[in-house]
Amino acid sequence: MIPSAVSVQKRVSEIAFQSSLMNQSKQLIILPIALLLTTSGFALSKNSGTITGHFKYKHAECTGQNQWIYVKGRELPIRFDTTKSNQSAIKALSALLPEVLGPNSNGKITLVGSYETRKIALPSGPGRGDPPGSFYHNFILSDWRIETPFTRMVITNPGEIPQEFRAVQLNSLGANEFNNCKGFDPKRFSSATKTNTRRGLAE
Repeated sequence: MIPSAVSVQKRVSEIAFQSSLMNQSKQLIILPIALLLTTSGFALSKNSGTITGHFKYKHAECTGQNQWIYVKGRELPIRFDTTKSNQSAIKALSALLPEVLGPNSNGKITLVGSYETRKIALPSGPGRGDPPGSFYHNFILSDWRIETPFTRMVITNPGEIPQEFRAVQLNSLGANEFNNCKGFDPKRFSSATKTNTRRGLAE
């Protein structure tokens, strides 16, 4: 039996309608997935590349790379992003006297902020302080604290050469521990203690 033209046309219409429904169904399935991937990708790109937290700080008096933070027990070389960092925090840390920074430079100071995971190559070669392959991470400083009591080195023979020092213990930072206190309160960078005495300087 040969189907009529009307039957053939009806069958073609049914097939086209079914195909249209299948395409719409695929689009409805793909759309949420695409939105999910797009949203996830945005969140990932927004949050990836920086790690925020509290980090023990290490500083060394040397040429070349001389600042690190401790991340999971290992040293990570850093340099401060002075434009993005909190200005009072970066000024205070930069103004801290060597007599305070030196004896407390291996983990006694805690930095609050974030570092970029990307590595930035350091210049190396003849006359440079860093070997080939050296790098650092940008660090954005939000705040910092020194654990109390902390050590300060005090000269015991002013005006004489060589100079002699003795270590004293202090329970708070004050103006005497900085080169310049303009733009920040020195006391805010001390960890909280039960007393606010400054032992040692008067002994």
